[in-house]
Amino acid sequence: MLRLLKKTSAHETDVILNTKVKDAKDIKVGDVITFISTSSISKGMTITHRVIEVTKNENGVAYRTKGDNNISPFFNFF
Repeated sequence: MLRLLKKTSAHETDVILNTKVKDAKDIKVGDVITFISTSSISKGMTITHRVIEVTKNENGVAYRTKGDNNISPFFNFF
């Protein structure tokens, strides 16, 4: 999982620079991350979204994300 350098929002013509996260626990609500989707709708696609919720599950830490221009968040945790 990669984390976008801090910025309030991304625009269509922006260049996004990602940095590799050493520890997934460093990702916080408000961070923008890039990941490979496991959702049935977008499986295998590279997604860049803002983290809106961090939770712990049986696999460790999970994130709910939402695109800045999307009305609703992703249903799945990543």
